[in-house]
Amino acid sequence: MKKSYLLLCALFLLPVSALAEEKNTVITTTIPSTYSLTIPANQAVTVNMEKTALPDLKVSGDLAPNQQVKVSARIEAMKNKDNPQAPALPFSLTDTAGNSWSTESWNAEEAAEQKAAKVYLNIEKAAWTQAKPGRYEGKIVFTSAIE
Repeated sequence: MKKSYLLLCALFLLPVSALAEEKNTVITTTIPSTYSLTIPANQAVTVNMEKTALPDLKVSGDLAPNQQVKVSARIEAMKNKDNPQAPALPFSLTDTAGNSWSTESWNAEEAAEQKAAKVYLNIEKAAWTQAKPGRYEGKIVFTSAIE
């Protein structure tokens, strides 16, 4: 019995080969691009002024290198709040070269540098001559998205 016991103890002390298996855990995260769009809140227009500079549009933020922020604008003509039967006072938007403006894009580098876009509000002389007395109000609706 003593020999069996010693033999059994010796077996426990012998090195045992075990197959080692390696497994991996992949760790991931996604940091989303972020940006801020700065637009004018309100803009007063001087009567009979055909071209009015709006405050700069700016996009600032941290975008992925393959992304851009696209900003577009939709306009709603100015309507006479005091006289609903009066004709609307139409306007358009243009860039510094006088070309029609409705959209612009900022890439990652431009957003990091806070590139500004200069936009002008234009009301033609003929529209001013047809306008009736009263308080007019219109809108520029800006939409932005990461593409």
